[in-house]
Amino acid sequence: MWRIELPSGEFLDTPPDMQLQFNLSNQVFTTNATSALPGSYSFPVEVPLTPLMRSQLNNPQRVDNAARVTIIEGACAYADGVRLFPGTLKIFEVDQTRARLSLISNPIESLKEQTLPQIDLEGPRTVAPSSWANYMKATANEPEDYDHIFFHVYNADDNPQFNPWNDITELFTLASGSVVTPFVRLKYLLERMFAPTGYQFINNWQGNDLELGRLYVFNNVDARVLIGTDPRAPALPDSFELNKHLPPILQADFLKRLVAQWGLGLFTNIFQKKIALTPLNTVIQRAPKHDWTQYALHNPVIIPEDAQKAPGYYNYNQPQSIPPFAPPVEDAIVINTTIDVSLPIALGDYYIETNSNYIEFTDPNFGDRLALCHRGVRVGDGPDYEAGMEALFEFITFAAWNGPYSGWIDNDGYQWEQTDFPCALIFYRGLQDCIIGANRTTLNGNSVWLDGVGGAGAKAKLVTNGVEVGEATQSLNWFGEYGLYEKYHRRWSEALRNGKHVKQVFHLPIAELTAFSFEDKVRVGNMDYFLKNISVQKLRDKGKVQIEASMITII
Repeated sequence: MWRIELPSGEFLDTPPDMQLQFNLSNQVFTTNATSALPGSYSFPVEVPLTPLMRSQLNNPQRVDNAARVTIIEGACAYADGVRLFPGTLKIFEVDQTRARLSLISNPIESLKEQTLPQIDLEGPRTVAPSSWANYMKATANEPEDYDHIFFHVYNADDNPQFNPWNDITELFTLASGSVVTPFVRLKYLLERMFAPTGYQFINNWQGNDLELGRLYVFNNVDARVLIGTDPRAPALPDSFELNKHLPPILQADFLKRLVAQWGLGLFTNIFQKKIALTPLNTVIQRAPKHDWTQYALHNPVIIPEDAQKAPGYYNYNQPQSIPPFAPPVEDAIVINTTIDVSLPIALGDYYIETNSNYIEFTDPNFGDRLALCHRGVRVGDGPDYEAGMEALFEFITFAAWNGPYSGWIDNDGYQWEQTDFPCALIFYRGLQDCIIGANRTTLNGNSVWLDGVGGAGAKAKLVTNGVEVGEATQSLNWFGEYGLYEKYHRRWSEALRNGKHVKQVFHLPIAELTAFSFEDKVRVGNMDYFLKNISVQKLRDKGKVQIEASMITII
């Protein structure tokens, strides 16, 4: 039978024939726009309000009772003595004889209401004002030792400069007027974001991958403060809070954009109290973890209209508008190139491995070679570096960029100005040689390629403490061999287009249900499925539960 355990350890005095029905949702299929981070919940059930239950709930039926017991945290659902999942017990209605209640489990509910700056980032980082330049260089030289970093970002107007770097002396130049901005490491931010949930967070996307671990949240907020009596001299403080350098975006919105951009699944396992962030390409390539063939009650029922509700590419917005006559992404010809494309080349529409994304060849007499400058944060001087970086969550061009940013403005004495500043991700490659005729510089950007350095085909290196530890293979561009579509979206989008959407009823052992996670594939007969939704309908004998599963075939 169904039981509800209270935080005290006793069970709510519900009748033996009480039937709980609850729903488990796969976040990947919640809506076309990934607009929600859902929880799991039981449908409301009406039960008699016994004398014992009145005592357990502090007499909610009394109108003269000042206590409002409508929500009880830390309750837990049991099925035939097996602990299913923890949740929040909610009482919707109550009178002298009955109560209507439900159990809701959503460990990431708080993420819908709290912003990134509200995450506990473990207090201030201490830096002696005279040591800032050395401290900043240490983060750039050995980025794995820090949960934040400083690197130079080019602004075509040079007003202001963000973490200006001298590639001759290999030092940050913290002259008056330059903005000092730390960037928070994304991997660390995600760990701290999920820490309050009490669930184990498993980052199957970044894991121990050094390159993906060097993704940072770009947010241009000045760390300087007013010190002393001079109202016109913002200076470097002796400590700084990372929270100040995060955009005030809701944590849920940040996650929705992150999973949409990278083709990730956020899988909340309420049975095992785990939250996993996993690339969907990885999920659909895994072998099936469960075989439910023997538990199926009938053949699957195909739901053709469901195929049109599936999210296409997570509705990823291209940084540039693609003409309506251009071929769809999956049919496009991709030219894997670095700086130039040799002609002659067939006329028509092409996608290339840059954030320009699209180019049309129309004139065979254009010339022997066509220069294509890759987008990336400028390093050094000269026209080869003028491209700038395309922001990833909003369309913001950092080259020739005039703001906004949060910092100090001169208004008869400096004062802090809070503005709507950008939120983006950016790769950091390391402190390395990447400018001809100069010493090392901080190399960051969204492409795997080096522009104007080393010739066509030269890739950025991954460098730690002066030692080359790898080569760039991850791009924040959409197309191309190293782009987001090929590495993270292609197999998933093909599965959405080719898979059939079905429903099927199972009599599943309770232990089999609690061992399941939405990142697992399930085999039924000779077909593998990715599950969208599970509706738990009723308990059966011999420790089984009846469920209806909505699934998509993975061929």
